[in-house]
Amino acid sequence: MNYENFLPTKTRPDQFSRIGGIGLFAAAAFIVHTCDPFSPEARVEDNSVLKTTMAPPRWFPENAVKSNKWIMIPDWLAGTWRANSEVVMEAYDLVHNQSLLTQPKTISIERTRTIGMQRDQRGRIWHFAGVPYTRVNNAGNIVESQKIESIVFQRITNSEVVVRSTATIVHFRKDTVDVSDMFREETVTTYTPVESGIIRVNFVIKDTRLEDNTPILYSEKMSLEKRIKPFTVVDYDSERGDLKMKFKQFCQRPE
Repeated sequence: MNYENFLPTKTRPDQFSRIGGIGLFAAAAFIVHTCDPFSPEARVEDNSVLKTTMAPPRWFPENAVKSNKWIMIPDWLAGTWRANSEVVMEAYDLVHNQSLLTQPKTISIERTRTIGMQRDQRGRIWHFAGVPYTRVNNAGNIVESQKIESIVFQRITNSEVVVRSTATIVHFRKDTVDVSDMFREETVTTYTPVESGIIRVNFVIKDTRLEDNTPILYSEKMSLEKRIKPFTVVDYDSERGDLKMKFKQFCQRPE
């Protein structure tokens, strides 16, 4: 697929703090609608802006209390999506203050994700945003463990969804199971519909050392993703557990 018409505007690394504020998220809050069809009272959640200086990493024990948070999403974003390649627009070494790319680079990837897990009695689709949870990806000789610490939907409209997330990333070597790398990653992801069954996904990412919270790498990426499966209800997920029960509890929560 031709990416030329979809390349995002370049953003300098020193503007990263503004990406989480007025620059990217025009609204400082979004409305979370209750899924109870009989009392559609709206609530507003105030979200802090994305700051250059992030809080120290948190390690969650296995028995950590997990949040049961659900966000209503537009129909165009619901389904299972696949990307086979992405364009790296920028890779900037924040330690040595130098760019690592002279021009955008297309890389091959294999990414499949499902967005939207449950549907309420009004037919609206909801995505589970509870944390923490851990997922594992395989990449050649490296196994990547991602401990997702936070998911915040910053902007939801009919033409754009913006999500901010943080995670602790650990890379293991498959042959020795030794840890090869460990860092914290903060990502702003913007989803935009292109045409029926195609979305553009833009990533703004900052990696930070765990030991001293020093920013080490800033990057921008973009991919075009194809819907390979329409929305279907997901009652159980190996990473997130019993979603049917969690959604029922969420819908019945006291307002």
